[in-house]
Amino acid sequence: MERRPFPVDAEGKATNRLELIAKENGLNHTKAHDALSDVEALIDVAKLVREKQPKLFNYLFDMRDKKRVAELVNLENPQPFVYASGRYDAAYEKTTVAFPIAPGPNPGSVLVYDLRYDPTPFATATPKALSEVMFASREQRQDADYLKLPVKTLTYNKCPAVAPMGVLDDEAKKRLDISIETIQANLKKLSAMTDFGARVREAFEMREPFEPTNDVDQQLYDGFVSDRDKGKMAAVRAADANGLADFHPNFTDDRLNELLVRYKARQFPSGLSEDERKTWEEYRARKLHVELPKYLETLQKLAATGSDKFILEELQLWAESIVPETEILGA
Repeated sequence: MERRPFPVDAEGKATNRLELIAKENGLNHTKAHDALSDVEALIDVAKLVREKQPKLFNYLFDMRDKKRVAELVNLENPQPFVYASGRYDAAYEKTTVAFPIAPGPNPGSVLVYDLRYDPTPFATATPKALSEVMFASREQRQDADYLKLPVKTLTYNKCPAVAPMGVLDDEAKKRLDISIETIQANLKKLSAMTDFGARVREAFEMREPFEPTNDVDQQLYDGFVSDRDKGKMAAVRAADANGLADFHPNFTDDRLNELLVRYKARQFPSGLSEDERKTWEEYRARKLHVELPKYLETLQKLAATGSDKFILEELQLWAESIVPETEILGA
């Protein structure tokens, strides 16, 4: 049987869905999207790659170091590189040749251009026009005349699957439908558009900002964890319930002290002090007061569509079981 880097879906397009990759390779994955089953299947896939393609496994394992990624993908010495990502076209097995063009919107990231595509249509586009293309709605993307901007963000510390151009032998170029002549022609055009990267970067900055939040869980996405606190965080993760019961690491950032209470409540609730338990219950009450009405409204909409009545009733009972005594469902 022909072996493929990716299995294909019902339409014959390559897909990186874990359950299909497991099935294609005869791996046990009976509970797709169950967290533990997904982790076990992913470990089995990694073991299979290490066994069948040790050179590839060792290379990608080494590239988990963001400094190694930055050596290959950087703006100081920009070079085309091979990039596999779930965001790329299934028709080409999620793989393309990309080129770094500008700093990314977040620290430790870079914007890269997909060299499969001719950049000429965007040669004179303003940042505003580029932004409208990038952040178009789902409906707008379905329009026949919609032309996507082939730019994505590569983040160094997210273990991107990147490799130098030398990995592309003739068989790989054919399988991935990569024409080096086309890549070189598009790179030449892109290089002539000297301000293109700056315009794309400005377009990213025009995106509607997320509303600021006071919730420390969501503030994690702001990247407030400093190197000074990382050692203390590692100590927290290594501690068991007894070790955490009277553990006060004195984080530099006070938000981590609040996160520690939530971590203990979620992982080791029996180890909470009286004050910590009060803090946790107050947080739960506020959170549920905001979220439960929307949750119940969704259940009502599903009931109107004829969805399984038993399941909806179970979901309703679950919601009632987690509500603090001071809360009234639907109030």
